[in-house]
Amino acid sequence: YQAKALVVQSERIRSLWQHIRIDQPVRENEGPFRVGDAFHATAQVHLGQIQPDEVDVELYYGHVKSFNTLLEGQTELMSMEKDLGGGDYIFGCTISCNMSGRFGFTARVTPRADHWIKNRPGFIVWPA
Repeated sequence: YQAKALVVQSERIRSLWQHIRIDQPVRENEGPFRVGDAFHATAQVHLGQIQPDEVDVELYYGHVKSFNTLLEGQTELMSMEKDLGGGDYIFGCTISCNMSGRFGFTARVTPRADHWIKNRPGFIVWPA
């Protein structure tokens, strides 16, 4: 029974995944930030027919090595904060600044599923 349910879930996600889009995340307030400060970041996500509890939306951040390259990236799970209707949602999280240096961030969407589905090629969406 569980194997059949996994196949059904995988096929559903695969058929709907192409419609997912995520915008580049934005901070609520501008820096610079000092060690100990925190900021809130949000991203608008279009999930289409996929429900918010079927995905993980994560802020991916780290020290900036060079333009558009992060060193030792970390993730913070973003929570659904607002349903905009039509399959559009706002996800957000708060990040504490625990280290000094230049940091950058982006966001991504992956399926909230077992490792078999989550780690299949093509099941990750980054901002365009």
